[in-house]
Amino acid sequence: FAGNPVLSLLIMLLIGLPVYVCSTGSMPLAAGFLIAGFTPGSVLVFLMVGPATNMANMSVIYKQFGKRFLAIYLSSITIVSVLSGFLVNIINRGRFQTAVSVLASSSGSHETIPFLLQLSSAAVMGALIIYGIYVHNIRRN
Repeated sequence: FAGNPVLSLLIMLLIGLPVYVCSTGSMPLAAGFLIAGFTPGSVLVFLMVGPATNMANMSVIYKQFGKRFLAIYLSSITIVSVLSGFLVNIINRGRFQTAVSVLASSSGSHETIPFLLQLSSAAVMGALIIYGIYVHNIRRN
């Protein structure tokens, strides 16, 4: 399914519509879809539809604006994302897939980030978390 450009657009549309994913959280998924062989246009569909159409957003839109507005909202997002994905697939025509296959084959057992940098980043992150908890507790008391 991933190799068919039109079918992959629809698959990503069906995956992205109900999934609760924020724009930041969708990036690793998008990279995984690219490595799995999905076209860049279909991944764009997922990136556009996923954050905009999760169930929480749709229920709020339905309660605030009604069924007609929700239908227009979903139709607009669907049409624009599929057309954008189709356009990206036409523009890229296999150029990006080669770069992704090179990236996937190069991500073997070697490390891309030195261990010392990983360790120091983890220490900084831990210190920030502890500081945040400390500041939060001081403001509460």
